[in-house]
Amino acid sequence: AVVLWKKARFDKLDQGLIWLSPTPDKPWSYGYVTTQFPRVMVWVKLRDKLRNRDLWFASTHFDNNSPSQEKSAPLVLDTLGPLAKSAPLILTGDYNSKPDSVAFGLLAAGKVGVSPPWQDAFNLAKTWTIVHNQDAKPSYDTKTRIDHIFLASDSAKFAVQWWGLDLWLYGAKKQAPSDHDGAIVAYVDW
Repeated sequence: AVVLWKKARFDKLDQGLIWLSPTPDKPWSYGYVTTQFPRVMVWVKLRDKLRNRDLWFASTHFDNNSPSQEKSAPLVLDTLGPLAKSAPLILTGDYNSKPDSVAFGLLAAGKVGVSPPWQDAFNLAKTWTIVHNQDAKPSYDTKTRIDHIFLASDSAKFAVQWWGLDLWLYGAKKQAPSDHDGAIVAYVDW
């Protein structure tokens, strides 16, 4: 889980990291199941110098072994929910959770008194597209997506102009940008 930003546009005001485990403050901890890899969630608070406003941006990667997703989702809500009260928050990642999964439902609902509901950028998008360099446009079933961009705020209203899926094949080996269906991007404003 990584967050990158343009220093010419944003100043970093704060940052944090937790491990997606029963002991989130213990480095390299893992574990809702013994086959799980250590997983983290990272976040930064950024000041947009151009528009003079703040934004939280976070990234994570839930383990693919169940019940890791269902256990990680409440940890995300408890950690990031209070931050979304001070400034809009965008959370990106590979959740290994489809839109009809328990973990997705937990995140979307938020947590009363702790976290506002999280909106899925795909559902807010006015349009969506696939970018690719393949001979024929690849098919994609949006009901099977496991990568998501979630948006949360107590005060801001988000607008998503478009949502996109990068299915470009890169390099001499024609490799996808992800270990599954590609990388997602969205144009988000608030």
